[in-house]
Amino acid sequence: MMQPQTEQTAVMAYLGPLVTGETTEPIIRQIPPRWLHVFWERVVPDLQRVVARTRGRWTVETIAEEVITGRWQLWIVWDGKISAVTATEIFTEASGMKNARAVFVGGRDMAAWAHLITDLEDWARDNGCNRFEMIISKGIARHFPAYKMSHVLLEKDLHDAGR
Repeated sequence: MMQPQTEQTAVMAYLGPLVTGETTEPIIRQIPPRWLHVFWERVVPDLQRVVARTRGRWTVETIAEEVITGRWQLWIVWDGKISAVTATEIFTEASGMKNARAVFVGGRDMAAWAHLITDLEDWARDNGCNRFEMIISKGIARHFPAYKMSHVLLEKDLHDAGR
């Protein structure tokens, strides 16, 4: 009779290549909050690049807090090295509709792994979500032709000299 897998064994099987450093075809893996410390030093440079584009919305530390508390889920795209990082969240609209969102997507070689968005869509569907949306730049958006642009975010720093 087979022994049931322990949580650690299951997580290791899921995260295997990320832990061993094995080169693979691009894969995307959600990093469980309790395992964040294992990958933290490796994802910080990618998160710093994300933070640099947020115009003060987040810091690396606030991203870590969101992931550790479970409000956000951190995902790594892996192909032998980290190709991209993204964070997702599940939320409920005022109408009661449950949706999921990629709060940010940042990385390199987007064309090689953009198809992995279906893994995030499946995760959202498995969690009872009706929609999956992404907050991304126009440059990244071109890699996701199945998505439509429903809104545009315009922002202005109110402390800039130019009114």
